[in-house]
Amino acid sequence: MNSWGRTAACAILLYAAAACAAPAPLIDPAEQQAAPAQTAPAVPPAAAPAAAPAQAVPSSAAAPASAQPQARSTTPPRRCTAADLSALGLAGGRGAPGAWEDFTVTVSLHNNSPSSCRLRGWPGISTYGDTTVNTCAKGDLTPGCGMMVSTTVPRTMTVEPPDPATVTDVDLVPGGNTVFGLHYRNPFGPRCEGGRLWTAPYGGEIRIPGDPKTVPLLPFPNTQACDGLFRVTAFGVPG
Repeated sequence: MNSWGRTAACAILLYAAAACAAPAPLIDPAEQQAAPAQTAPAVPPAAAPAAAPAQAVPSSAAAPASAQPQARSTTPPRRCTAADLSALGLAGGRGAPGAWEDFTVTVSLHNNSPSSCRLRGWPGISTYGDTTVNTCAKGDLTPGCGMMVSTTVPRTMTVEPPDPATVTDVDLVPGGNTVFGLHYRNPFGPRCEGGRLWTAPYGGEIRIPGDPKTVPLLPFPNTQACDGLFRVTAFGVPG
C-alpha cells in the first residue's frame, strides 16, 4: 500500500473511534442548582473543662481576729483613792452676781495611777497652819519674829455640801484631771457683819469618799473667809 493509502486508512479508523465513543450527558442548570451542596461533616467542639467545685472556708478562718468587732467593756472603773491623786490650788475669782458666795477658788485633782478610776460625790476639806506673819519691833529677837504664825496647828472651818443634783460620776483616765470648787464670803463685806476674819491657812488635806487617807494640798489657796465658812462643789464642778 502506498503512502496515500495508509493515510486514508488511518483517517477512517480515527473517525470510527470517535463515532463509537458515548456522548457526555447534558445536565439541566435547574437540576444542578437544586442538588444539595456537599459539606464536610461537622466536628463537635471540644468540651469545656468542668469548673472545680468551690472549697468551703471554715468558719473559724472567715476573718482574722483583728477584723472582728470588739465588745466594749461595761465594767465601771474602780473607785479612786487618795494614793491615786495629787492636788493643786488654781486661781480664784469672784462669785456670780446674786450668788451665795463672794469669792471662789478651784482645786485640780490629777490621776497619777496607771489605771482609770472613778470619783463620785464631793471632797472633805480640813486645813492647818496660818500664813499670817508675826510682826516684831525692830531689834526684837523673840523666836518666831517674821515667821508664819503656824504651819501645823489644825484650823477650825465649816464646809457645807453641794446640791445633790449636781453630783455625777467623774471618770479619770491615767494622767487625767478633774476639779472642784470652794465658795466663801468676803470677811470685809456687808454679808459678814459681826463675823470674824478667817485668815488663809498654810496647808490643807482633801478627803476622798470611802478612803481614810487624805490628799495633801500645799500650799492652800489664798482664802480669807467670813467665819471660816465654805461651800464645796461636787467633783467635776469648778469654783
